[in-house]
Amino acid sequence: LVCLDTETTGLATAAGTVAFLVGLGWWEGGWFRRVQLLLPDHADEAALLQAIAAHIPDDAWLVTYNGRGFDWPLLVTRYRLARRAAPEHAGHLNLLPIVRRVFRHRMLDARLRTVETELLGLARHEDVDGWEIPGRYLDFLRTGQPEPLIAVIRHNDEDVASLARLLVHLDRN
Repeated sequence: LVCLDTETTGLATAAGTVAFLVGLGWWEGGWFRRVQLLLPDHADEAALLQAIAAHIPDDAWLVTYNGRGFDWPLLVTRYRLARRAAPEHAGHLNLLPIVRRVFRHRMLDARLRTVETELLGLARHEDVDGWEIPGRYLDFLRTGQPEPLIAVIRHNDEDVASLARLLVHLDRN
């Protein structure tokens, strides 16, 4: 299982939207290992795509939250634009429809932040709202200053960790 979450320059999966931060997580023995891949400039996208592919084994199942509808199709588009094949993988487990089907009666909505609070008993502090994320990346590109991205990087890392926590919760319940 490879948990995957992207932070992007927009909400479309078309050519103008770029995944500038990709978080990946997987189990190694008893440890959940996470890695984040940051696009420092649009010209470095080929290297980012290569790094993503290096972290997705052929026998991996991708685990996402709305990733079947957004994260993975966006990455496939980026690979196509780079004239490369997207990484092969064994399957894709999108947790959003499972949460909607199994837990809809317990929660106000099925957003990951709601799942963290109401199912997993977690609370994020000083989290960045999703609508702010593209602007923070554009500020980083304009100024070269990494400070606007710190909260975005923390947000992405928490998203990936929450995918793992949710998998464990689903397995136990």
